[in-house]
Amino acid sequence: MLWAIAACATGCATAQRGSATSSAPPITVQRDVVYAHRDGQDLRADVYSPPGEGPFPGVLVVHGGSWRRGTKSLMASVAERLAQRGYVAVNIDYRLAPAYRFPTQLYDCQDAARWMRANATALHIDPHHIGGFGYSAGAHLVALLATTDAASGWYDTNDASAEDTRLQAAVLGAAPIDLRRFRANRIFRNFLGGNASDLPELYAAASPITFVTPDDPPMFVYQGVSDWLVDPSQSRLMVDALDRAGVPVQYYETTGGHFTTFLFDSESVRRAIDFLDHWLRPGAPAPATTAGLPPAMHALQ
Repeated sequence: MLWAIAACATGCATAQRGSATSSAPPITVQRDVVYAHRDGQDLRADVYSPPGEGPFPGVLVVHGGSWRRGTKSLMASVAERLAQRGYVAVNIDYRLAPAYRFPTQLYDCQDAARWMRANATALHIDPHHIGGFGYSAGAHLVALLATTDAASGWYDTNDASAEDTRLQAAVLGAAPIDLRRFRANRIFRNFLGGNASDLPELYAAASPITFVTPDDPPMFVYQGVSDWLVDPSQSRLMVDALDRAGVPVQYYETTGGHFTTFLFDSESVRRAIDFLDHWLRPGAPAPATTAGLPPAMHALQ
């Protein structure tokens, strides 16, 4: 199940860290920086910064683990690679189910995006160019952050800065996109409080596919074709929906499964960062989209 990704947290970080080039420029890491205080606890992030004064584009990095396990250490290598490519990567922890059910996890991501903009000067971030990068459950949260706005209903309405949470680009790796299509299991009961048959409106409202509109940011979607935890049809649904809405989208399909794609597919991360370069660096040309192609053609050349 999806929770199993958390069991290999150390291995995930180590395997991906090895993909960084030894000639990469030095980066700095500020660990356990508090980005929000909720329910009596500090929510913390590791901030990975490139050398120089910037301002640099920022990327909010969100780990997976079925919304109930895992820590920011899972995405350490991705954050390192982003910083080595000239991004300020804010790699967060968030509150986990079942102690905290949806939309708590989304609210934490919103808090992190607001914090990045509110502290843009100190973090050397360009507040007008902020993206998101998530895998598995983390990609679901990034997808919701990218597609929702105040009208969606998933905002802390007591916070007047809701408009500061939107992203300018997003990377979704093996993202659960339409939660109604998954078989009933404990993961979703822990996350949402019941099965889809009992809570159909909640399942729809927790599905990023529900909120796709033409004003969504460009997205890079990648998926292992052998993934039996998050079926590749989930990513294809998102790609097709974004394409119909006229949102720029690229889809890269690998041969791996859920864990092998995350652990070992350095090429997916490279292509994802190339995509972010186009959309988060002012003046960079836009890449061609590949939505609407048959599945066999979705691997970008």
